[in-house]
Amino acid sequence: MSSLTTNDASLPAAGNTNPPTVTTRNQWTERLTTILSVTQGLIPLLVAIVILWWFGTVLTQMFTHANSDITPETWARYTYLFNGLEAIAFAAAGFLFGREVNRQRADRAEQSAAQSQAIAFDAQSTAAASEANGQALAEGVRALHEAGGMHPETSSESAIAATTVNVEMLRSMADTMFPGARRSER
Repeated sequence: MSSLTTNDASLPAAGNTNPPTVTTRNQWTERLTTILSVTQGLIPLLVAIVILWWFGTVLTQMFTHANSDITPETWARYTYLFNGLEAIAFAAAGFLFGREVNRQRADRAEQSAAQSQAIAFDAQSTAAASEANGQALAEGVRALHEAGGMHPETSSESAIAATTVNVEMLRSMADTMFPGARRSER
């Protein structure tokens, strides 16, 4: 749905050849959204300020009447009304000042979440690398076993020497793939 808006200056009789402007539904929606976003932030702020001003006015009047000859019953009514207004005023003050406090908390929480995500990403990549290294080491052990280098049932000197060389190769592979897991030499 669109609406057609014209003004007298845009009519052909006036000598102006500009066509009338057409306002589409999307333009109205954008305008309404802009107006609502401004009023949703502005109206509660103005209400909070008016409530705090009203609270200050009532408090000033109570102080001026504190030394006058008011009966205890009337004073009890004033204090009862003041307590209700005080709760509303504290809510308004909380609205005004609490937004900044909560914004700071939210910023700190977002920073903490970003740091936690970075740490988790690093841990995942380290775990993936460790898993790949472990699988490569396992494949090396399997390959040596299938090649016959790790059969203790043979007692020939050549088999013992081959086993020693293969175990040294496995140790070298393990030290290369898992440098943080090296044992100190004794």
